[in-house]
Amino acid sequence: MSPFITAITDQLETLVTQLQIEKPEKEFKLALNAANMYWAIHWKSTKLWKTERPLKEYFCLTVYPDSTALSIMGYHRAEDIFEQLEDTHFLYKEKTPEALFELVNEIATQTKNAILAAVDQEFDPNY
Repeated sequence: MSPFITAITDQLETLVTQLQIEKPEKEFKLALNAANMYWAIHWKSTKLWKTERPLKEYFCLTVYPDSTALSIMGYHRAEDIFEQLEDTHFLYKEKTPEALFELVNEIATQTKNAILAAVDQEFDPNY
């Protein structure tokens, strides 16, 4: 699993640098817990949803065991004071570590596209 963890971490660090160049006002930051196979890219949100406080927004990648293989999910999360929304963007189920390693570039591309869509997404305050 270590080659995948190293490869995805490197890709996400590069991605954060690219996003910071493209949208510097968002102040992107990578938080990770490689031992738990969890990565989150946070950004400064100015969006309001149900309260007058800006949302806490981030995009997560989570790898979890699924029977004898592994699955990885990429999702956007937005949190208000009392509520949260989560939108899954991709899910690769039951992959070997080798198969996940081969998907690193695809996962990074999908993550970037999802983040760029999420930073500009508005929320319906009535939802």
